[in-house]
Parts: sequence; structure tokens; C-alpha cells
Amino acid sequence: MYTQVCLKYWIFAITICGSICTGCLLQLLVQNFFFPINITENMSIISSIVAVLSLVFSIMAFTFKMNSFKQERFEITFFNLLDQKRKTEDSIFVKCEDLDGSSFILNTYKGEEAWKRIWKELTYIKIALSNPNYLKPIEGSSSYNEISASMRAPIETIDAEIKNCYIRRVNYTYQITRDLFEEAKKDRTNDDKLKRCFNLWVDHNLFFYEHYFHLLQVILTLLKDTTDKKYPKLLLAQMSKYQLKVLYCLQLLDDDFRYLLKEAKVEKLLQQEIKSLSNNILELTSKKITIKKLHI
Repeated sequence: MYTQVCLKYWIFAITICGSICTGCLLQLLVQNFFFPINITENMSIISSIVAVLSLVFSIMAFTFKMNSFKQERFEITFFNLLDQKRKTEDSIFVKCEDLDGSSFILNTYKGEEAWKRIWKELTYIKIALSNPNYLKPIEGSSSYNEISASMRAPIETIDAEIKNCYIRRVNYTYQITRDLFEEAKKDRTNDDKLKRCFNLWVDHNLFFYEHYFHLLQVILTLLKDTTDKKYPKLLLAQMSKYQLKVLYCLQLLDDDFRYLLKEAKVEKLLQQEIKSLSNNILELTSKKITIKKLHI
């Protein structure tokens, strides 16, 4: 893009200078043919041509230098922000519960594992909202006894019991009431379901939402000033597939953020990236839920 801009400036400069030279040469030919003048007058005209050409080249050189400086400053700012974003991603952590034996244990996930765990948590929420029947939440004080009872179920039903334990715990963690469960049945499209799941997750993880995406908004605001698609592609290229999925979720939830993606020429690129992922973002499938260890 920058090379193309430079080429356009030089083509413009050459065109202007060529026009000036052609006009002046025609004037000299006409004057000498119809109205012969002396050498001194010819030299005066030639000197004027040289002066005009020098002025044009000086203006073009100054314009080229200013654009070069502006481009350099943009790139320095952009890549510095990308570096800050990468550091922020490495420092991100989330705390989520996992079923370990007969208890739910709070585990901490950092860096890329945090992004993967966020998507897994969204899957759990979707499973809870799409279950045929609403299940009573498992609260902290009664979780051990209730889970232990579930673990003593016949072996052929153990997977279903484990799934139900997760659903009931998700209902407790994200305060999914029977009314909210019934309301979620009105969601028809996959985007609607995904939007509701992410909204529930964000309501309980506000720190992550504000800290990371504020920096991303600064980068997108900067990208509004460029027409070169190279920079939006660079932004998305250094994101993992789980980061892209979470980014897609956010633009479903936040209209202002989606508009900013559009202004920064990122929205369509993001949609293309999402479609290319092997695991379809638009399908939150009900994966088999397992536990790390079983202590009965």
C-alpha cells in the first residue's frame, strides 16, 4: 500500500513536470517561428522553466517526506499496541470450577489455556440452557452429598449423571433460574444462543471483559485511519482460534464494538476467519462431559 502511494506521487509529479515542459517548449517554438527573439530572452524562459520544475519537485519531496513520517509513526504505534496486547493475553487468567471426584474444585487457567477454558465454559452454559428440563442448582453447601449420590448411579447412566451435575452447577454459578431457562427457549438462531451464553459469562467475569477489550478497542480505533487491509489481517493473525471465537461473541453482544470492527475493516475478515475454523463457531455442540478423577 505504501509503495503504491509513493508510485502515485511520482507519476503525478512526472505528469505535472511533463505538462509544464511541453507547454514551455511549444511556446518557445511558436515564438521563435513567428516572432524571433534573441538568446537572452530564450535563456530567461528556460530559467523560468527550471525554477518551476524545482518548485514542483520540492513540493513533492516535502509531501513524500511527510507521508513517510506519518506512515512510520502509524506502524510504530500499531506494533507497540500489538506487543502490549500480547503481554496482556499472557497475563490473563480465569477461575472456573471442574468436577474432581465428588466435589467441584476451583482451578485457575492462564494465558492460552484461559481462552480455551472460556470457550469450554460457554459450552457448559449452552448445554444447561438447551437441556430438555430445568435442573435444580447444586449449591456449595450441599454439592458433596448430592454429587456423591450421583456417582453411585449404575455404570450405564454415570455419564448422564455427570452431565446433570455440571448442568446443575452451571445453573448455580450463573444464576440460571427457571424463568431464564424458559426465556432461553425463545432463542432461534445460533447467534442468539451464543449471545445469551456470552452475556451470562461476562456478567460474572467483568474484570476480564473490561481489561482486555479496552486495549483491543484502542487498536481498532487506530486501524480506522488506514485503508491497508494488511494491518487488520496482522491483528487477527496473531490471535488463536479461541481468541477469535471470544471476539466473535463480543461483537454479537456489543453493537458499538461491532460497529468499531466494521469501521476498522476487521468485521468481514473476522467472519472469514470464523468460517475457516475447523470447529464451527456457530455451533456450540454438547460435548461429552467427563471428570478428572473419580473418588467414591
